[in-house]
Amino acid sequence: MPRFLYELTLARATESDAPHIGRLLSQAALRLAAGGTDVRLLSADLVPGQARLVCTFEAADAEAVRSVVHTAQVPGTGVVQLVPIVSDGTRR
Repeated sequence: MPRFLYELTLARATESDAPHIGRLLSQAALRLAAGGTDVRLLSADLVPGQARLVCTFEAADAEAVRSVVHTAQVPGTGVVQLVPIVSDGTRR
């Protein structure tokens, strides 16, 4: 299944808000998945000192990830598809 990157700059929030925002995204993904949307939040990672939250999703398409972001009501810089190059130390 394709993977997507979603990035959020915590301009109005602080880095201490990142766990809460991660939970909002996780809960939204779970709700949508329970309703039949093919989407799963794989990770939400804070980039310390840069006030950025970087999230990786597995989803059928970018629109499913946008639905998660919309449901969670968090702003962001957009959704882009990732192309795997190396996974678990193995080149693809």
